[in-house]
Amino acid sequence: MSEESKPGEPPTPSAKQARAARRHHRSRMIARAKRSIKLSFMSTRERERFARKAHDHLASCSCWMCGNPRRWFGEPTRQERRAELFQPLDPDTDR
Repeated sequence: MSEESKPGEPPTPSAKQARAARRHHRSRMIARAKRSIKLSFMSTRERERFARKAHDHLASCSCWMCGNPRRWFGEPTRQERRAELFQPLDPDTDR
C-alpha cells in the first residue's frame, strides 16, 4: 500500500502514470471501435455513442467463422506446421 496515496494527499508518480496509461488505452480503444464500424450506416453521432459503450468489449465472437480454427476444424497451429517441415538429420547417413 506504499504506492497508493492516502486520502487528501496528491497521488504518487506511479499512480499518475497508471491513470495516464488507463486513459491512453481507453481513448485508443474508443478510436478502434469507431474504425471498426466505419462502414456501417450509422450517423457520426450514433457511431460515437456506440464506440464509447463498446470500447471495452470489442472481441470477436467465438462462432465457427470468428473463432479458433483449431477448435472448430482441427487445423494445426503455426508451430505444429513448422515442426512438420523440420526433419532432423540422421547421424548415420547425413553429415
